[in-house]
Amino acid sequence: MIRAAHAAGVAGLLVLVLTIGGCGGGKTWTARDVPEEYATIQAAVDAAQPGDLVRVGPGVYREQVVVGKGKHDIVIRGTDRNRVVLDGGDGTRFNGIVVHADGIAVENLTVRGYASDGILFTPPKDVRDQLNGWRVSFVTAANNGLHGVEALRSRGGTIDHSLASGHGVAGFRIGNCRIQHHHGVGPQKMIQRVAHLARFEILDQIEMRHLSERMNPRVRAASTRHRHPFAG
Repeated sequence: MIRAAHAAGVAGLLVLVLTIGGCGGGKTWTARDVPEEYATIQAAVDAAQPGDLVRVGPGVYREQVVVGKGKHDIVIRGTDRNRVVLDGGDGTRFNGIVVHADGIAVENLTVRGYASDGILFTPPKDVRDQLNGWRVSFVTAANNGLHGVEALRSRGGTIDHSLASGHGVAGFRIGNCRIQHHHGVGPQKMIQRVAHLARFEILDQIEMRHLSERMNPRVRAASTRHRHPFAG
């Protein structure tokens, strides 16, 4: 009986370890520091593995960052929201950060002056499924040509503690996503409230989440690995 219980316990432990290990890289992750180790954010993203933290120090980064579909479950985090700046050169660069991968979080930085979007979440054109899991936290988006943050065909997303101003169309734009109900409030009514308060442009059907709701597991895993030092 004792041996059987012990064996069951070991099996349960193995299942738990395997389950955790499959979520965002498990126990092993690397902090990839910009500019100390990598001259650009793009170089750090290119080197990152699932579960890694791309940690960006103060500076003005005149670049366009693309997170390819193979670079899932990573966090891009500035060390100072006001002093880590991605700069679009008054519209000479198109998008600040384009995310094509699941489970990506962008935190604690500023994106400004891009011709189109400061941050864009969307699956690659050759992928039919929606992008799954994304988060924007403690981000300032300013004076981008169209949108501060845009999410298209992307589900399981959260925007929190973020500010967008001075955009040609909308500070936040979310479209072609799935509707989800929220604490007894109908989705259309919730959409109207958020759109009115935050200047959202809503396209087709969307999925929006209260901050009190459980976070998408992929993005929650990133939050657990790399806690927000600026979240209080």
